[in-house]
Amino acid sequence: MRAVQLSNLIWQVNAHNPGPFTLMGTNTFIVGTGKHRVLIDTGDGMQPTYFEELRSVLRDRMDDARISAVLITHHHADHTGGISQLVSDPLIASSDLINQAKLPNTSQNPNDASPNVGVFANIRGTDAFSKYQDTVNIYPLHSSPNLYKNFEHFKVQQQQAITSDAEATEKFRTSILAQLRSPENFSVRVAGNPDTDAGACTISVLPTPGHTDDHVAFYLHEEHVMFSGDCILGSNSSSIFTNLRLQIQSLEHLELLQLAVICPGHGSIIDDAPTAQLRRSINHRLGREQKIVDVIRSFPAPTNNSPPGIAFDDLFDATYGKLDGEKLVRGAKFNLTNHLDKLIYENKIIKTVAQNSSFYKIAPQL
Repeated sequence: MRAVQLSNLIWQVNAHNPGPFTLMGTNTFIVGTGKHRVLIDTGDGMQPTYFEELRSVLRDRMDDARISAVLITHHHADHTGGISQLVSDPLIASSDLINQAKLPNTSQNPNDASPNVGVFANIRGTDAFSKYQDTVNIYPLHSSPNLYKNFEHFKVQQQQAITSDAEATEKFRTSILAQLRSPENFSVRVAGNPDTDAGACTISVLPTPGHTDDHVAFYLHEEHVMFSGDCILGSNSSSIFTNLRLQIQSLEHLELLQLAVICPGHGSIIDDAPTAQLRRSINHRLGREQKIVDVIRSFPAPTNNSPPGIAFDDLFDATYGKLDGEKLVRGAKFNLTNHLDKLIYENKIIKTVAQNSSFYKIAPQL
């Protein structure tokens, strides 16, 4: 798949690493119009054709531009594996980025880095980036502590029918977008024309945990576009997640923003009613959850001589049916485990471990 210009500000460059979980490959994105641009995610670093593609598009389609900042959505190798090679390649990275990547990063204070130059990721509280930090400085992203609180407060207002009209929703959306630009929330400004600054743009971080704890998305203000990483995928595909409760919250937060376009980490661009696609993804997860509850509920009540609930493997077969491929089965079992963890957290089901197996039954109050 060749590099594709999606808009005046965005180019999509596929990382050439197709697979069961990466679909057609990891999507990476170049943002900007000037000599110094931003790259979102870096592929797995194992495909020479990807780096050739980056060099080619920067040289031939972007007037010999360079990447001055790299923004990482999360720590998975198919999004981070290219970091080291990218920041050492003078035909891809700007001299400032190459130098910044080599600088000692002793304090890990985001103010130590130029806000517009460097490699940035949500590295706080995780050692997932340590394998890169031996050779590359990765600076921590910082986000406004009020973002999550305001999203959740507005959701409660909607659920209680306190706020439901379009005017209130737009007022909330405007407030959130202003918070994304606030000094306490990480943003990178991408310069445009050196004389007029035409084509300049701003990208801000939005925490979207769920797929991984460190997951973030990036919002392009000028085009109302969200680079979603693996929070939501294109091509009607489902994402793996480590925390379903947080995953659904993140999808709901994106839904409230009423985005024009979503550029996902895998699959096709979501430019046809992205808000509706987010709702479908939420409903898919909630529907799967209800099916799990229904299967558990239908299992005969435990007796003295019976298992203490339905066994995990039986629950998996009844919920997912037959799946082809070991990786797909492993991914589905991982998701089922996280569905069950959410239901246990919400006191909807009870887990019992017996004879080296896990069994599940409906909690008494249900």
